Amino acid sequence: MMYQQKIPVTIWLNIPSFHQTDVIKELAANDQIDLRVIFARDMPSDRLQQGWAANYDGYPYQFLYGKTPYFAAMCLAWKYRKEFHIMSGIWGDPVLLMALIMLRVLGCRYAILSETSIENGLGRVRYKSILKKVLGNLILRHKNAYVLAISELASNYYRQFGIDPNQIYTYGYFRTSSVIKKPERSPTHGTDFIYVGQLIHRKAVDILLWALIPLIVNFPDLHLRLIGNGKDLKNLEMIVEEAECKSNVEFVGTVAASEIPSLIIMADLLIMPSRHDGWGVAVNEAFSVGVPVIVSDACGAADLVNHGQNGYIFVSQNIGSLRECLQKFLAQNESERELMRQSAVETGEKICADVVALYLVQCIQHMQGQIQEKPVPPWKR
Repeated sequence: MMYQQKIPVTIWLNIPSFHQTDVIKELAANDQIDLRVIFARDMPSDRLQQGWAANYDGYPYQFLYGKTPYFAAMCLAWKYRKEFHIMSGIWGDPVLLMALIMLRVLGCRYAILSETSIENGLGRVRYKSILKKVLGNLILRHKNAYVLAISELASNYYRQFGIDPNQIYTYGYFRTSSVIKKPERSPTHGTDFIYVGQLIHRKAVDILLWALIPLIVNFPDLHLRLIGNGKDLKNLEMIVEEAECKSNVEFVGTVAASEIPSLIIMADLLIMPSRHDGWGVAVNEAFSVGVPVIVSDACGAADLVNHGQNGYIFVSQNIGSLRECLQKFLAQNESERELMRQSAVETGEKICADVVALYLVQCIQHMQGQIQEKPVPPWKR
């Protein structure tokens, strides 16, 4: 058997992120990849307050911050110009953008790892959209540029730049599955829902409450736990207080990211109601512990949901659509819920970090011309 040389890969990220760390570790351990990671800066305080934690074990890394980060970015782009590069977005960080422009000028081979632009859902200043279009065309429209699109929403967004669809690869955010035992419950334990995320307008927790509250009359043992914090907390507490359902809705506050799976597994259903969300990694965490989900069609993680099997997809910002999904779940008997849980488990096995890392290696090999057939994402097989 002919020895195949490792592919040298440099990943550029804005900050350390638990959304990506698990796959990075698996990639670093892969005997076909020679990996290094470059961060623009360290974990910011606001992320730490949200329960994030940096983990640098298992892979080589370095930071760009200092007195001359732009110069450092350009120097590293030149130094590693013969490697394959994965860049976290185009416009997220000006230092990384400088490195990306350098890579483009040098004609290097690179992939943009990116969500859809938020402007699709919420609108942005027009001149910024024009600037993005011009810069996007410059960076994406050449033979050595590829996209690792975080969801089909991102795939559709990047097609507008005229990039060859064969150079777009479906991707997402992925975690290592959590090995947690499902707690024993009595047949009369009620129905437990959970939400994990910031309490901000974009996350649409108000939509969730307006959809849920009328159902409490017929399902008085229904309980919703809201994990997270944010500037909408007071307004959401007021909605709950005015509806006189404080015993059914619990505001838990911020929880460390490492503790989230052990809270999700206690629920019957996770709900991701966002008005817009590039992905929504709590959906992965739910599937990894066998919990079905309801997610809006404006969430990237809706890619993982087979409607009616491992969860439901509703029309974003549509209270009636979300309530209909909630009613469908509440109407299920225990055997039907067990089938949905089993489907969630099967999905969780397909999106575990070690499985996705192998898919990512195949994507890189395809971009490098080492394999002919474009790989299919494991969650779509």
